[in-house]
Amino acid sequence: MTTYQQRQFELFEDMERGFKEGRAPSTLIDPVGDFAADPRRCLTGLVFIPSDISQAIGTSVIAPLQQADNRQYYYPLDSLHMTIRNVRLAADPPPFSGRDVEHARQAFYHATRKHQPFSIELHGLFQLPTSISIRGYSDEMLRDLVLDVRQALKQAGVPDDKKYASEDVFFGNVNVCRFTQQPSAQFFEAVRSLKDTAIGTVEIREIALVVTSPVCHPSVTKVIERFVLGA
Repeated sequence: MTTYQQRQFELFEDMERGFKEGRAPSTLIDPVGDFAADPRRCLTGLVFIPSDISQAIGTSVIAPLQQADNRQYYYPLDSLHMTIRNVRLAADPPPFSGRDVEHARQAFYHATRKHQPFSIELHGLFQLPTSISIRGYSDEMLRDLVLDVRQALKQAGVPDDKKYASEDVFFGNVNVCRFTQQPSAQFFEAVRSLKDTAIGTVEIREIALVVTSPVCHPSVTKVIERFVLGA
């Protein structure tokens, strides 16, 4: 584990601890009873997870959690993703205009051209009060990309409206489950047993700017543009 990955690990641990202690280190998505029909929309830049990694997540993590408690919302495999940088948090009506989308598109276009592909290793579960995701570890290339996108969005007049736990440590995470109600004891037992699950490595080669729902449901996700790193 590199120094930056160690800082990512410490941030994961601090966030889990912070929420358990009643602090709010970062913005959380408010839960709803039916995420598939959620009318809220957000504007965000993300990476879709390749099918081989999605299949591994489905088999190794989603299936056992779903077996333990099938009342929660589990992400369809083709909706699994990692957010690189939020632009506008989900709301109904959408808190952004067509002009905001165009400004964000230009910001991502200019920022991503300066960066080369890199990788994120998926290893271990990340437990928050309303969701379960898989932890993603990278080197400083992710940090540099996120900072450049953040600055480009600010200069374009569409600064990110999300609260983050750190201003210089960023990680990848793949949401697999969102709670629709209090999970069962068996569910949390399954989470504990899967805590150190290793999934694999995702190569980050392009970022998609999308308008979508809080769970990136395939039926409502609209890709504005895909930006190939370094192109």
